[in-house]
Amino acid sequence: MTYIVAPGTYAITGTSYKLPRTRAPQAGASSGTGGASRIGQVSFRETKFPEYEKGQEWRNAAYVTDAVKSNYCSMVIAGSDHCVQWGTYTDNVTSQSRAAGYVETTKKVEVNGLEVQATLATPFASFTAKPGEILLVDGLFAENPAASFTAKGCERIKGDQVNCALTGYDLTRIQASPGDMEKANAAARGFPKLGQLLTKIQYRELTMAAKSGAEKRNNRQVYFVELGK
Repeated sequence: MTYIVAPGTYAITGTSYKLPRTRAPQAGASSGTGGASRIGQVSFRETKFPEYEKGQEWRNAAYVTDAVKSNYCSMVIAGSDHCVQWGTYTDNVTSQSRAAGYVETTKKVEVNGLEVQATLATPFASFTAKPGEILLVDGLFAENPAASFTAKGCERIKGDQVNCALTGYDLTRIQASPGDMEKANAAARGFPKLGQLLTKIQYRELTMAAKSGAEKRNNRQVYFVELGK
């Protein structure tokens, strides 16, 4: 994704994502005692998500009836075939507009799920952009379960929301490469000015406050913050 930003330092202090077909965690904290820790909190808001189910259903044949008008000769000259007067009659003609059979259907349904918002007390990672720079930075994204917490650290603060004190949080790092931008070839895709700008792009290493974990997901490095670590 491309962003135009003012010069300065930018830090990741939270993430959000959606979890369809997922229940909120059990809230074990008494009122006013849960929901935040030294490293931050994660909020689970209960909501509904649209999904679409494909299937088949039987439909009977359909028919339409059209009024068809025809002309006929109502008077001829005696002893000849010369028509001197015409009349009109109407027939109702029924025809099949759709054959019977199974048809593909798409049905919208709503399922329960969660909107997740993690808020960290200190930056997870950061980078600095100077005036005129065109930067490429690594991506960090949350893969469920990114948040670690305990039931006794969770409190239901609203009818549809549970907040949990974080005991840990991890994000997966996607390594960026200037070569990927070259392969995108913005100029060839109808954006010549953008293509020219991207020739000046430079990779900027993230300053990681989080620690690098031993675990990798799909050959991507995982970083984490933890209480007491």
